[in-house]
Amino acid sequence: SSSSSSSSTFRPPSAMETMLYINLYATLILIPCSYYAGQFQQGMNMLFPSADSSSIINTHHQAHHHHTSKLLLQLNLSASLGQVFI
Repeated sequence: SSSSSSSSTFRPPSAMETMLYINLYATLILIPCSYYAGQFQQGMNMLFPSADSSSIINTHHQAHHHHTSKLLLQLNLSASLGQVFI
C-alpha cells in the first residue's frame, strides 16, 4: 500500500524543469572541468579585464573586451530564449 501512495505523488518534470536540471547538471560538471583546463580563468580575464587605464593599448583592449562581453551576453540571451521554445 505504501508503494501505491508514493507512486501517485510522483510526477514527471515539466519541460522547463527538465531544461533547468540539465543546465544545473552541466554547470556542476563544466565549471570544474573548465577550471582544471585553464579555460575558466581565461574566460574571467576576458569578461573582466584588469583596470589600468593609463595606457592607450589597454584602452583599446578594454573596448574590445566590452564588445566581446556584449556579444557573449547576446549569445547567452538568445540561447536562453531558444530553450523556452524547445
